[in-house]
Amino acid sequence: MLRYTVLRIALFFACFGVLWLLGMRSQEQQLLAVAGAAVVSMVLSFIFLRPLQQDISDKINARVSRRMAQRQEREQHGGAAVTDDLDAAAEDAEAEAAETDTGNRPRD
Repeated sequence: MLRYTVLRIALFFACFGVLWLLGMRSQEQQLLAVAGAAVVSMVLSFIFLRPLQQDISDKINARVSRRMAQRQEREQHGGAAVTDDLDAAAEDAEAEAAETDTGNRPRD
């Protein structure tokens, strides 16, 4: 990813340098030169840096897919443990309620 970013920045400065050498040096033309360099470098990076961009996209997609699979696996295994804990807590609450109903209450 760093390589792609560095190449994009280098391409921008190369385009800006070419426009500067072509005569866009005055104060009024500098903003136009920056905008032109941005547009030209964007088009050139889309054409020439496409394999790098696709590689980065594939890596990000694989990482997201792997994390989603890990999350689903945790939810499936962890969800069963949470359900078991809730069942045990409900049974304990029922047992305590039954004890208090049978007369095991403390006297005032």
